[in-house]
Amino acid sequence: AGQALLHDPHTTNWMMTGGCGTFDAIVFGGPTVREENKKSNRKLLDKPFHAELGAASPYIVTPGEWTASELSTQAQLLVG
Repeated sequence: AGQALLHDPHTTNWMMTGGCGTFDAIVFGGPTVREENKKSNRKLLDKPFHAELGAASPYIVTPGEWTASELSTQAQLLVG
């Protein structure tokens, strides 16, 4: 499911929490191809991203009709 979301054309950028190994697996592929892909800089996922190591609170932001109050509440929860 994660791969499908990341590679979907509607996904224009992504954010992750976790470690370098997780990032490498997402961008360069599974263990059988990862090291060779890293050496040749062959990225299986080449979309803009942000990585925050150590957080345990990922957010997925989707388009929608949000009220100012709803956006304010979610922003406070995210920052908190």
